[in-house]
Amino acid sequence: MLLPVFLLLGFAVDSITLRKADLLPETILIYTYLVVAGAVILLMHLKEVGIFQGQFSNKVAPFLPLAMTYAFGSLFSAFVVFYTKSASITDSWPFILALISVVVGLELLKQYRSRLIFNLTVYFLALFSFSIYTVPLWVGRMGSDIFLLSAAVALAVLTGFCFVLYLTGKSQFKENIKGIVYSVGVALTAVVLAYNANLLPPIPLVLKDVGPYHYVARDGEMYRLLGEETPLLDRLFGVTVHLVKGEPLYVFSSVYTPVRIDTDIVHRWEYWSTVENDWVLSNTVSYPAEGGREEGYRGYSFKRGIFEGKWRVSIETPDGLKIGRTEFTVQEVVQAPKLLTTTR
Repeated sequence: MLLPVFLLLGFAVDSITLRKADLLPETILIYTYLVVAGAVILLMHLKEVGIFQGQFSNKVAPFLPLAMTYAFGSLFSAFVVFYTKSASITDSWPFILALISVVVGLELLKQYRSRLIFNLTVYFLALFSFSIYTVPLWVGRMGSDIFLLSAAVALAVLTGFCFVLYLTGKSQFKENIKGIVYSVGVALTAVVLAYNANLLPPIPLVLKDVGPYHYVARDGEMYRLLGEETPLLDRLFGVTVHLVKGEPLYVFSSVYTPVRIDTDIVHRWEYWSTVENDWVLSNTVSYPAEGGREEGYRGYSFKRGIFEGKWRVSIETPDGLKIGRTEFTVQEVVQAPKLLTTTR
């Protein structure tokens, strides 16, 4: 019963301490968790093959699963924190599912054969998840090719680690090679499919602010926004924009972008078609983003010819990865509503 406790402890610590994925303290912490998890897997392997023996090993052995669970729990909880900060929690479900699978796997898989395969698969997922947002920081850009490079980096590290396990216990490790290759292959395929299905938030980008406005203009170093006062209840159950016919509608967004990454921000305008019973693309607008600003890089798009109905604007990368979204209902009025002026 201690395993879930240690897993939840790691999640609680990360939720309190972690801020942004590109900060040095956070990076060092994740590296530390990866090293600890790898060291524990190696020690458990050495214990099973008879190399790590003696009085000291007997005292340490009972604590190894707890240490590994804490490291895995901290790793995946950190990824959940980063990914949910980058987009909605619904876009982070693969990593929440992986976090739950750690608990289930460590509780149910007791035999060395299944436990080694499971541990290495989870370790690969951790390496891959880390590479997804670290490699773009290394190369200074994002894209499908960078995602594939992240996969290659994770596979290379895991291959090197498996080679060490092979050298320290050849016969035992050979029995698990097929299972490891199959399990890691399934995990790799799942993440790639999730990426292509737009299920992975594009960290380290983080949406700070987004919303519809009647007018947006840059005023010096600030942006002046004219919008309606939206009660809290309306924010929870749907925002309605009261628009005079022929008036353009603006959407303002602020996206945190690390200073080392050059990318474009895309506003994807869509409306709900009652005929097709689906969202229909209206148009897209993109602009280059400059990184480094704590509150996020600010920008906006506007659209003329807005008609009544449901609309949404997705904030995306050029590859179509969703950073965030704002949804609202447009209602035509004869007289413009009272507008409030805010600055960002």
